[in-house]
Amino acid sequence: MTIASEDEIYKIMSMGIDKSDGAIITLILSSGLPSKFIEEMTYEQLLNACDHYFKYDEMKTISNLVKKNPREDNFIACFDFGKKSKPRMTCCSPESLQLIIEYLRYRKNIEIDSEEEYVFLNHHNEPMAGKDHISYIFRRAREKASRFLPNDEFLDITSDDVRDRFKHICENRLQGRHRNEILTLMNVNNSDFDKRFYEYIKDNKFILIDHYLTVVGYLTLSSSNNQLDRTIGNYTTNFGF
Repeated sequence: MTIASEDEIYKIMSMGIDKSDGAIITLILSSGLPSKFIEEMTYEQLLNACDHYFKYDEMKTISNLVKKNPREDNFIACFDFGKKSKPRMTCCSPESLQLIIEYLRYRKNIEIDSEEEYVFLNHHNEPMAGKDHISYIFRRAREKASRFLPNDEFLDITSDDVRDRFKHICENRLQGRHRNEILTLMNVNNSDFDKRFYEYIKDNKFILIDHYLTVVGYLTLSSSNNQLDRTIGNYTTNFGF
């Protein structure tokens, strides 16, 4: 297992080109989701992950979601990919959700509120689904780094290395009564899947969120490194967020 360091993640983000790059990289770090899940993520899945962010009389739409400020509200989204062959649930940091929202605010077709719309588009405003675009994001960043970093610096991390950081932190830091079951649900360990536990957590997402709260600080770039915080600030500024 190769675990990406914070400094390497900082460098990858600083080499980002598209508005979605920072959102995707922090989503991998804070959720551990495979690239395929992220590339195929729909508005419906994102809205369901944020359903407890909406007031009882507020319509659950992308238009309303992009008005929110999860970093300020310290809101944690909770994803449920129950339709997959092996159901998976996980959370993402307020930092990651903030970058997703800031990316969506500036998408050219943000007025489209169809639940079938994909969250992430490539630089041609086409769905990333089925195109292995996240591997391209990291490959492009590494190529850019080879031109701009000093000769004695080298950047060779992949999305799997960032994902392994998520797993390493969860394995070593996650706490709570249902620790082992939660790690399985987030696909951190290889224990046998407990369908009854999944059904229980699906109806009681706050239990997953409570466990996630014990690690979210370690999965948040800006909380652990002032330089990274400035990088994310510069990232959003440079793209007009």
